[in-house]
Amino acid sequence: MVKRMVKEMVDLTSYKRLSRALVLLGAMVGATGVLAQNWTPSEISTELWLDAADLSTIDDSTVAGRVDQVTNKSDAANPMTQSNAAKKFYTGTHDINGLNALYSDGTSQMGLIFNTIEIMGKESHMVFSAADTNGFTGFGGGGNHQSMSVVSGGQMRNWSNGNTWTPADRKPTTFPTIQTNTPYVGGWINDPASKSFMLNGQFEGGRGTEVVGQNSHSANIIGFQRYATAEGKFGEIILTSGLLSMSDRAKLHGYLAHKWGLEASLPSDHPYLLNTPLTSAGAVVKINAAAVANDASGITLADIASLDGLSFTPIAANLSTYQTVIANASGFADAAAIDAAFKQPMLITVNTSSLTTVYGTANENQALTLTAPTGATFVSVSFSSYGTPIGSDGNFSIGTCHADNSQSVAESALIGNSGSITVNASNGTFGDPCGGVLKRLSISAVYSDSQQPVDIPLFGTVSGVTIDWGDGNTSPTISTAGTNSHTYGSAGNYVIEIDGSFTGYGWQGAVPTAANVAAITGVTQWNLVGGAPTLTSLWGAFRDHANLMVVPDTLPSTVTSLKSTFYDAPKFNQDLSSWDVSGVSAADSMQDMFLASRLSVDNYDRLIANWNSGQTLSSRDFHGGHSVFCATDPGVPDGGQNCGPQIVRVTLADDHSTITVTWSKPVFTNSDGTGALTVDDYVLAITGSGASLAATPTSISQNGNSYTLGLGLTGTLNSDQVISVLPAP
Repeated sequence: MVKRMVKEMVDLTSYKRLSRALVLLGAMVGATGVLAQNWTPSEISTELWLDAADLSTIDDSTVAGRVDQVTNKSDAANPMTQSNAAKKFYTGTHDINGLNALYSDGTSQMGLIFNTIEIMGKESHMVFSAADTNGFTGFGGGGNHQSMSVVSGGQMRNWSNGNTWTPADRKPTTFPTIQTNTPYVGGWINDPASKSFMLNGQFEGGRGTEVVGQNSHSANIIGFQRYATAEGKFGEIILTSGLLSMSDRAKLHGYLAHKWGLEASLPSDHPYLLNTPLTSAGAVVKINAAAVANDASGITLADIASLDGLSFTPIAANLSTYQTVIANASGFADAAAIDAAFKQPMLITVNTSSLTTVYGTANENQALTLTAPTGATFVSVSFSSYGTPIGSDGNFSIGTCHADNSQSVAESALIGNSGSITVNASNGTFGDPCGGVLKRLSISAVYSDSQQPVDIPLFGTVSGVTIDWGDGNTSPTISTAGTNSHTYGSAGNYVIEIDGSFTGYGWQGAVPTAANVAAITGVTQWNLVGGAPTLTSLWGAFRDHANLMVVPDTLPSTVTSLKSTFYDAPKFNQDLSSWDVSGVSAADSMQDMFLASRLSVDNYDRLIANWNSGQTLSSRDFHGGHSVFCATDPGVPDGGQNCGPQIVRVTLADDHSTITVTWSKPVFTNSDGTGALTVDDYVLAITGSGASLAATPTSISQNGNSYTLGLGLTGTLNSDQVISVLPAP
């Protein structure tokens, strides 16, 4: 299958290869190291949670394999049921990437029925695969106007009759399209202020100014399709109790993608591309009401852990309650144990898979040798062709002659092996794909080297710190500032736990060894000691962290310095608008914070709007790096300017006939806001050998802020080719 790669300004080829390599690596090494508690939908408020992978929730007692009822994991008292034998889902017959899925063969008109429920102001997210996209309904109600989460004719829509939007200007400008027999993580957001649809962790479809959804109404929630011709399967279904934050949506799609084997479908800037989201709540304990009374000197750790009462999470918001407990128990023998129960380590996720690509070409009847150095292992083959491959220096594409088993032979020889591996370029190895033609073999492969150290920098006041590296190794107690290093014995995902008190995390004014921090992919939890944060500075915390993608949604209230925190962290693009930075008030406390980094326009705008209230960012020497804003001018150096319209999405049609360009706002040919765009306003280009492309689109049509351009492609589009579309100068 041709990998269709599209870009605005950034070449996606390397990411596509990396994501494939990571998937193969995960399949090879399996579960390695110690993982922290994974995030689940129980962390958010939901009204419906169906999980086909959890067989204990499925009742098929009437007829084996036909679903009578599925327990609602949000509310066990309100399950989804179906008494009509002809309309029951199948279970145990179909799967999504190895996990049980609910299946409809296209003969039933509904799978499961739920109680009457209000859907306005809520969201639905699900894992699904449609064999037939004619009326595949996730949630719906009676009539053609009440369906939510519908895929109809290959398009994700908010109701079964996608043309029934009242008033008409509430209808979205575009609808994301799905392919048959392809599993997706889908999201539908029934909120006037949000974009309409999500697909595999990314917003899809142009919302413009329209309102999503009708006036508030109640709907009988239906588990599957409305039409008898629709066939497909469900993995997991979530209906929220309200609207989610951007961070919770990212966690939910990260959770679903990793659980159902769809993580490679997440966008390259998704915070949970490499790691499943982890819970940041910390240890939850129960405190008896007596614990906060004036006389609680007899309270024990067992009392706190076991008795019903106040649900207590040791975060700063609950600090006063915690301090009362400790004060009342200070004369008791369990005081230290109680204190320990309210400690929380800092959690850092790492992926030690250092990936390197090697390649080569050998003529027929010669041998091609590729080498993975000592300690490294081949994890994927990104290209292999025996015949007449085109290209050099690893930039290969299939020529007019190609052996169909080229990929499988190379993968069998290389993946899982190390050292120098030889593959013979011969008809005896691959068969003869084109008799009488002098052939050659070209291979590009990826190996993983896990022997690079991982560095953890602590500074300021350091006391009683231990570092659990997540692979069974723990550091001695650390009481001095400095860099702490560890080398893992094998490639994989690990979680580092830093327990104890330290006031600074970062490199301050120093420059880290980039290779020694490349494995760090995120921070999922800050440390607490005695229920309170100890961090006061994140100066240079993630400088030169090439693969950092996620940090906690809240900033410790004690932090006063964010100097160079995300300096040159190219993949980091998280909405940090929820951080309370009121305590970060010194004149240089945000100096170079995002220098050489880039947030998306949406995330940067939200950050500016929330952070720039009260104290101006400019007074703290804030630097937004290469980020570009479109809202209020923050009055700070940002590497850009108040943006005009920008291209936010480019989508290539499956048949390669058109490409759709979506802008952030309306665009015109004249500065006074008039004049429709023409084909001459776009410039097209293509890289690599194979298909050729006309520089000017062959046609243009407009739908809101989206423009569909005709492509003058000739020849066959090869896997290494990249199409770009840019506004004409």
